[in-house]
Amino acid sequence: MGDDLHVERRVRHAPGFHQQFERRQVRHGEAFNITNTPRFAPPNQSFGNALFGQVTSQLNQPRVVQFGLKMLW
Repeated sequence: MGDDLHVERRVRHAPGFHQQFERRQVRHGEAFNITNTPRFAPPNQSFGNALFGQVTSQLNQPRVVQFGLKMLW
C-alpha cells in the first residue's frame, strides 16, 4: 500500500459570440506510490541456494505518474 494522489481541475470557458455550446476542460493528474517507498519481498528461503537470504524482488510498483485532459463541448 503506497501513498496515492489524485488532483483534478475543472475549467469552464464562457461561450463566445459564434459558439452555440458551452465548452469545458477537465485536467487531472494522478500519482501512484508518490513517495516511491519500496516494499520488499521476503528473502529467499531455499537453504543451499546461492541466493539464500537475499531479497531479489519488490512487492509494489515504482512511482507511476500520469496526466490527462478531457475536452467537452
